[in-house]
Amino acid sequence: MNNSNIELIDLILNGSMSSRLFLELREKQGLVYSIMTDVANFEEAGIYYLVTSFEPKTEKITGRWLSNTF
Repeated sequence: MNNSNIELIDLILNGSMSSRLFLELREKQGLVYSIMTDVANFEEAGIYYLVTSFEPKTEKITGRWLSNTF
């Protein structure tokens, strides 16, 4: 996958407060305080990562949702 494809996916998932991740996990389910994704590109590789903050009591359901989604 090239960089522009990953950046487009990132824009859809994490582009703003109307992003799919924010709307689903914060607004709809109330599982997280914040959620963001980002891309780190290197010469021959890269990484796509997600950072979130949540209450300990929502850890399992949040982790399960993210595992099923990604």
